[in-house]
Amino acid sequence: MAVFGILAPWLIPFLFGDAWRAADLICQALTPWAFLNHLSWSVAFLYIVAAVQERLLVFAVVYCAVPLALLWFSAWSLVATMWALSCVMTLLIVMCIMSVITAKQYDAGRLAAAVAA
Repeated sequence: MAVFGILAPWLIPFLFGDAWRAADLICQALTPWAFLNHLSWSVAFLYIVAAVQERLLVFAVVYCAVPLALLWFSAWSLVATMWALSCVMTLLIVMCIMSVITAKQYDAGRLAAAVAA
């Protein structure tokens, strides 16, 4: 992802032409979000295994509402809005931290009552 983010300003116009010049900036802006999306996808199943889907639901509601609010109220240019959106969407780090905490609780047996119920 980092290589694509670095090469995007050269690669996108080379592949698609100068008409796509703004797309390289948008690709750069969305690279951190795409990386964290890829990273967090695999740990999302932990909440099902630990039977604590409500934690993920609360996160998902916030994760959905925050970018929609940003897009609704943004007065910035397209590229600036994409950078802001990408920065906001790095909230996936919070989900990864929540996953580590949930895994530790599950391994310690503190979620056993929730699984049995």
